[in-house]
Amino acid sequence: MFVKHCKVEVYLTELKLCENGNMNNVVTRRFSKADTIDTIEKEIRKIFSIPDEKETRLWNKYMSNTFEPLNKPDSTIQDAGLYQGQVLVIEQKNEDGTWPRGPSTP
Repeated sequence: MFVKHCKVEVYLTELKLCENGNMNNVVTRRFSKADTIDTIEKEIRKIFSIPDEKETRLWNKYMSNTFEPLNKPDSTIQDAGLYQGQVLVIEQKNEDGTWPRGPSTP
């Protein structure tokens, strides 16, 4: 006897995505809790037309001005502790090699 089990995720996690330089331009997308940080970053790059060769960092924004780096690309949304309505910010490295938000602590 064969038994198959399927899991269906009915309620996707809605995340608000924006760029560091323009946090008023927020784009909302839904992701599975099993999607990785890398998957989200690729989607944000596509939304904001950021080339693959451009170095970026992804931040999890809490409250009004608290940011936490999302630096584990293989982590899932669930592993990273992201929740419904969470704001994620993508930051692009400046031409001079500096970061707009300053150095990141791992």
